Amino acid sequence: MEAELAELEAGAVVLAEHGAARTYRFHHALVHDVIYESLLEADRRRLHGEVGARLKAQYASHDIEVAEDLARHYEAADDPQAAARYAYLAGNKALDLFALNDAQNWYGKALSLAPSGGDADDDLLFARAVVNQTQVLCWNGDFPAMVGLAQRNLPRIRDLGEIEEVSLALTWIGEGYMHVGRYDDARATLAQALESGRALGDESCVGYASGELMWLDTIVGEGPDFDSLPERATDLEALAENVGDQYLSTLAHYARWAHATQIGKIGDALEIARQMRTHGEQSNYPPAVCWGACLEADGHAKAGNAIEAEHAAHAGREAAACRFDHLMAELSYGMALVALGRIEEGLLLLSKAPWRTDRIGALYFAYAGDVAYGRALAAAGQLKKGVNWLRDGIVWFERVGNHRAVGMAALELARILIEDSNQSGAHGGIRQRVHRLLSGARNPYDEARLCLDRVIAQKQKLATYGSCAEALVLQAKLAELAGDLSSARAALAEAQELTAALGWIPLDQLVNSEIRRVGKAGG
Repeated sequence: MEAELAELEAGAVVLAEHGAARTYRFHHALVHDVIYESLLEADRRRLHGEVGARLKAQYASHDIEVAEDLARHYEAADDPQAAARYAYLAGNKALDLFALNDAQNWYGKALSLAPSGGDADDDLLFARAVVNQTQVLCWNGDFPAMVGLAQRNLPRIRDLGEIEEVSLALTWIGEGYMHVGRYDDARATLAQALESGRALGDESCVGYASGELMWLDTIVGEGPDFDSLPERATDLEALAENVGDQYLSTLAHYARWAHATQIGKIGDALEIARQMRTHGEQSNYPPAVCWGACLEADGHAKAGNAIEAEHAAHAGREAAACRFDHLMAELSYGMALVALGRIEEGLLLLSKAPWRTDRIGALYFAYAGDVAYGRALAAAGQLKKGVNWLRDGIVWFERVGNHRAVGMAALELARILIEDSNQSGAHGGIRQRVHRLLSGARNPYDEARLCLDRVIAQKQKLATYGSCAEALVLQAKLAELAGDLSSARAALAEAQELTAALGWIPLDQLVNSEIRRVGKAGG
C-alpha cells in the first residue's frame, strides 16, 4: 500500500496532508469523482464500511472526534444503525458548540436513519435525538415544528418505560405550548414533566420542568406562583450548578429579572441582568450573554441611562447566536431606541418583527415590543394607527391570557390619550388630534380612565406596583384636567407611597415633581 501511495503521490494524483500521518487527498476533485463513480455500488459500500471500521478502531473511545466522518461512511456503507449513532453524536458535538444549524441537520439525519422496531439501544438513541432536536428547534424559533416532533414521537418514547427522555420531551412540548399562547396546556404538560422527573429522581429533568414552569409564571403567574419566583430561582441556580447546565442557570436569572421588572424594582432588575451577562461571558454561553445584555438594555432605558441602554442593546445583537436570540436582540434594540426618543429608528426595527404570530407568545420582548410599537407609531405621527394597534393588542393579549401584557398596553394607550392634552399652539394637542382622527369613537378621556382603572386593579393580583404608580400619575393628570385637585393629590400620594419602595429613580422623580407642581397649582 505504501509503495502504491508513493507512486500516486509522485504522479501528482494524490497529495499528502501536512501534519496528518498517512492521510492523503486527491490533487483534483474531478479525479476523485471519476474514480468514485467508476466503482461498483457493492464496492463503494464495502470500502466505506472498511474506512468506517478503521476510523472507529483508530479513535476507539474518543470516536466522537470523527463522528461526522463515521456517520457519512456508515450511511454510504448502508449501515443505518451505526450511521444514526454517529449522526446523533455529531449533533451533540454541534449543540455543545451552539452550532444550531449543524446540530439540527445531524439530529434530523439520526432520526431519519434510526431503525424502527430495533433493539432497546436504537430506541433509546431515537428518543434522545428527538429530545435534543426539539431543543434545537426551540432555539431556532420553530415552535410549531418543535411541538409537532415531540408529540408525534412521545408514544414511542413512552414505550421505553419511565425514562428521563419522557420527562424532557414533555418539558419541550410544554415550552412549545407556551410560545404559541396555550398557557393552560403548557402548565398541565409541564406539571406532568415535573412529576415524571421527580419519580425518576433525575435532577436535570426536575430542573428543566421547574425552570419552564417558572418562565410560565413570569407570564401568567399570580399570588404565590409569582411571589415565590426569587426563591425558586435560587433553588434552580443551585441545581444548575450541581448538574453543570448553563441553560438552567440562564432560566433562573431570567425568572428573577422578570419578577423584579414586573414589580418595578428596576435597580434590582439591572443588577440581575448584569449578573446573567457576566455569567454568560465567564462560561462562554451565548444565550446568557445575549439575554443578559438585552435585559440590561431594558433596565437602563427605564432608568433613563441612554448611552448604557444603547451599548447593552448593541451587545445583545452582537452576542445573538440563534434565531430566537436574534429576534430577542432586535426587539430589545428597537424598544431601547423608542424609550430613548429615537422613534424612527426604533419603529423601523420593531416593524420587522413577526407580530402576533405563534412564534413569539412567551417572550417578554415580544409583548413589551408590541406595546412599544404602538407607542412609536403614535409618536411618529401615526396616531390613529398607534391607538388602534394598542386597542387590538389589549384584545389579543386578553384572548391568550397574558394579563400583564394587557396592563402594559392599557397603560400606554391611556398615556397617548392623555399626554399633552392641554397643549395648544401650531401643532394642536393630543386631545384635539384624537377627536379629529377618531371621530365617532368613544371619548378619549373616558377610554383613558377605563384603561387606568384596569392597570390599577391589577396591582395586588399581579404585583405590578411600578405600572400602578405610572397609572396613578396619569390618573392625577385626568383629575387635574377636570379641575379636581383633591383627587389629583390623593392619586399622587398613593403613587409616592408605591415608588418609595421600588428604587425606580426616574419614576420617583416624576411623582415628586408632579406633587410639587400640583401643589403650586392649588395655591
